[in-house]
Amino acid sequence: MARLAALSERVLVGPVVLLLPLYDPAILSKQLAELDRSRGGRIAVGIGVGGEYPLELTGCGVSLHDRGPRTDEAIDLMRALWMDRRGNHESRYWPALDATVGPPPIRCGGPPIVVAGRKRPATCRAARRGDGGCPSGLSPEICRVGERHRLRGRQCGTGLGRVRMDVFRVCQGRR
Repeated sequence: MARLAALSERVLVGPVVLLLPLYDPAILSKQLAELDRSRGGRIAVGIGVGGEYPLELTGCGVSLHDRGPRTDEAIDLMRALWMDRRGNHESRYWPALDATVGPPPIRCGGPPIVVAGRKRPATCRAARRGDGGCPSGLSPEICRVGERHRLRGRQCGTGLGRVRMDVFRVCQGRR
């Protein structure tokens, strides 16, 4: 990512998709803040809960049942740390810690968090906690997901301007 960001002064880069339930949000928020600062505020982070490959979660000791709430708590903690609020945080998934992230990311509130997924919980998470949504592929179903993202944004009071839609597409083939 850092190499890609170094090749341009305008391109927004970031990982798509981090399985957030597998990461310690305090460490990840520090790493992303450092990367954001080094690249002039041009970092975004795509997150997901791991719906496509459940063995990745269970193999790391994360239950499928806990992946959504665990992700929500991680997002909340990362945003709190990026906003320079102390990470005093009692929760089911992340131990109480007394932490801050310094220096903070360039953008107030930290890098945009784009929530990956096609199902209702992902669209709700994108509208409530994210800065946008990112379904994979490109099909009529994905267009319907885009409409669901916008609808959830309106229902959550975030409006169309806040909830953005990114599409992740992998292209493979011969040259």
